[in-house]
Amino acid sequence: MDAMSHMGVARDVCAYLNNRENTQVYSVRKPGIHAAAKAEKALPIAVEVKNTDACPRYCGQSITGVKVGPSPAWMQHRLLAIGVRPINNIVDITNYVLHETGQPSTPSTPLRSKAAK
Repeated sequence: MDAMSHMGVARDVCAYLNNRENTQVYSVRKPGIHAAAKAEKALPIAVEVKNTDACPRYCGQSITGVKVGPSPAWMQHRLLAIGVRPINNIVDITNYVLHETGQPSTPSTPLRSKAAK
């Protein structure tokens, strides 16, 4: 299912080229991951994974001070180019990440997270 995301297609192209040329020179370079700034106070969000075989790893990130509004024009254009209608900055970033990496993400508020535990 690699062809379901931009990173997946890039991995497939590298595998094809490496195989065709009998080499291992092609690889996907992922962007660097920088440490996120720590919040001054911890947010009380609990996550419970009930089936660790089906979900061996779960990651989350708390972001505060976000206001719902329109996405930047560059993101709207990129989403439209792949057939996705821009909705707002929160929905659009989750769609952008999904199509780039193939990994779904779900934004939620602390109240929703607490109720969904």
